[in-house]
Order: sequence, then structure tokens, then C-alpha cells
Amino acid sequence: MRAILLGAAIVGLGAGCPRREEAPARPIVDAAPAVARVDAAAATGDLRREDFERIDAAFSGGTSKLCGRGAFLPDNDLRAFSAGDFLGRAASLFGAHERGSHQIVLRHKPTGIVVTVYFGASGAAYGGGPVYRGALPQADLQALMRDQLRRMAARATERRNDAEEARRRAETEAAMKSGRMNEVERLLCERADPPGFARVARGLEALIAAAPLTEFEDVFETDDGPYRMGVRGGNPFEEKVIDRKRK
Repeated sequence: MRAILLGAAIVGLGAGCPRREEAPARPIVDAAPAVARVDAAAATGDLRREDFERIDAAFSGGTSKLCGRGAFLPDNDLRAFSAGDFLGRAASLFGAHERGSHQIVLRHKPTGIVVTVYFGASGAAYGGGPVYRGALPQADLQALMRDQLRRMAARATERRNDAEEARRRAETEAAMKSGRMNEVERLLCERADPPGFARVARGLEALIAAAPLTEFEDVFETDDGPYRMGVRGGNPFEEKVIDRKRK
């Protein structure tokens, strides 16, 4: 049974941040130095809000879950299952999530890495896959998905005979068998493609975790059925949605 997060379990700040203007994207020619800087910055929690820009939701095309929020939290931390805590804090930085898809689509400007901040059936997560350096391509969802699938297939072929990848896969399977699910999340996140994604997601999580809460309410489908979640009275909450027609 999925853990139920009570409103009193997490106490946060209530006010949101004022609406902000987006800075223009900075083109990248060689991403390697930028990724190296991200590695050092994420290790010390020095990534800034200004390093990210919100982009059109169509750019979530071709993305998939790469890091569960639990990868960056202590074991059994209920924030991994709180839409209110996750999206309420993210909204203070980047604005409200997209209704229906429950996501915020961002680009890390120094590397071009796309990150989706979203809440799905299994909880809070960071998705990704595409990398767009410099000017963004035309937001054609189908074309973006086809391009991403081609890139993923090529990368999977490269990794098939990779000894390091085999070792990490074995570690992940061992952690899963022993029930260490946060460790599974961490190992899967470390294996995430594109290179540098885990470092960007770790830095973004540090920003979100430190942000104040913005109030909202929405209905989310979870592994335990539909819940109304959000932030009310300065605290995250969730309520089971009862289908009264079935009574």
C-alpha cells in the first residue's frame, strides 16, 4: 500500500515568489566544460535558479523518467510521494505545473539538458532525455519523439557491451532484491542518459527543496487510485478521492 502523506507530516513556508522574466538561452558549442562545472556545482548545491529556463511543454516529447525524487532523499522520506511538497515548491521557482500532465518542462541552459519536473503514478520524479543546445528547434512533438527514440536506440547499442554498465545493472538488481528502493532510485539515476543528467537533477532538487510552498490543488492518479493533492494553509496535503457514484 502506498504511503499516505498527511498534511502535518511536512511543514513549509506558504508564500510563492513573484512572477519572473526568463533570461535568453546561452548557446553552447562544446558542452564538456559546462558539464564539468555542473558536476562541481551540484556537489556543493551551487546551481542557481537562473541556470534553468521554462520551455514549451511540447519539449517533453521523447522524455522518460530518469530519476525518482527518492534518489535525493533519505530512506522512507514521504516527500518522494507528495505532489504538494514537490510541485508546490517548484511552482515558487518556475510557475504552476501543466494541468493534466502534472509537469513543468525546463532546460538547463549551460548544458542544454531538458528536465521535466513532474508527479506521476509512482510519485515525484525528474524526466529527461533530449539535449537542445543553443536555439530550440521547432516544437513538433512527433518529430521530437522520433528523434529521441533514434538517439536512445543508438545509445542502447553502445552500452550493450559496456562493462561499467553491466556492473551498475548488477548493483541495481541486487538493491532491488534486498528492498532498498531509494538505493535503486539512486543507481538508476546515476545510469541516466544523457551524460550529466543526474548532476543537473541533483542540483535542481536542491533548489526545489529549499524553495517556499505555493498553494494549489489538483487531482492525481497514483498507484493507490486518485488523490486530491496540493498545498493548503501553508502545508502539503492529500485526500483520497471517493467515487460517490459507486456507493
